[in-house]
Amino acid sequence: MVLDWCAEQLPDFIAYRDWPSSSPGHNPMDYSVWAILERKVCSTRHPNLDSLKEALLKSWDEIDETYLRATCEAFVGRLKNCVKAKGDHFKNRFLELSILPLREAAQRGHQWKEDDAQQELHSNGRLEVL
Repeated sequence: MVLDWCAEQLPDFIAYRDWPSSSPGHNPMDYSVWAILERKVCSTRHPNLDSLKEALLKSWDEIDETYLRATCEAFVGRLKNCVKAKGDHFKNRFLELSILPLREAAQRGHQWKEDDAQQELHSNGRLEVL
């Protein structure tokens, strides 16, 4: 029922039969956000679980919204590339799509710098610089 509604209402909806298997390369949290959180949070030793949770929440709040938007907006393109490649390896264009908004955020005085953004985007080893 929900899938039928999505197919009718969303012009870019990818049919269920074309969805990729559960792959970390297709989940914005896995291909981008967890690497940032891990780098920030695990740079400090935490004495207990509550300390770790608090650090994760604080780091999550510090991630720039522009970066998160670019990461999520790249998701549909990643899925389409996967379908076109019939599940085989394909080059990600996420870096090209994301670096401009991050550069603009840095120019507005945000804490992100372009070099940091590039490092974040391919820190998990899955993204290729084109």
